[in-house]
Amino acid sequence: MQDGPNCPDDENNFGRAPAARFTGRETVMSNSAQKDKAFELIPTPVDLRKKCKPLRGKAAGFDPIAQAEQELARLAVRFDTWMEDETVNLEQAFAAFAANPADEKAADALFRSAHDLRGQSETLGYPLAGRVAGNLSVLMESAADRSLIPPAIIEHHVNTVRAIVREKAKDDQNRVGSEIAARLEEMASEILDRIGRAPEDD
Repeated sequence: MQDGPNCPDDENNFGRAPAARFTGRETVMSNSAQKDKAFELIPTPVDLRKKCKPLRGKAAGFDPIAQAEQELARLAVRFDTWMEDETVNLEQAFAAFAANPADEKAADALFRSAHDLRGQSETLGYPLAGRVAGNLSVLMESAADRSLIPPAIIEHHVNTVRAIVREKAKDDQNRVGSEIAARLEEMASEILDRIGRAPEDD
């Protein structure tokens, strides 16, 4: 018997498949006629352990899941730094927009920054910041005229993201941060109702 795919040599994980008996009836086609024939299948026992090639030496102790967790823990040390960088980008984009709300390029840059932060925050371990940034991106995208968005509401979003990152209030388990995020969502919706929403693409 040929060796199958690599797997740990662990008898607890692999057992013998029990013999089974099946009795059924199938239709057999021929050129001349169709006949029903009874048949019996008696498969031979299969030892799954024989189909695995045991890992030897150092490979026998290799745990890919544990290795992945170690790598993730190593990267997590950098997550706070990356999140800080994303927050600085958001602050700079807001400063440019606040200086000239009618500047479409500045408005686009602010939208992209909020959108990017929303997309990165879950991976970087800051879903609450992503929720706030996501709401800001929706506000910027949905407004019929972005120059009519009160700068104060945008600043509230930016400052909230900054506070979340500073205090490491990473998810909705943080009651205060979660309540602020919910209030910002309500305010953004009220503003869109007042200034008008851009028509949705078909």
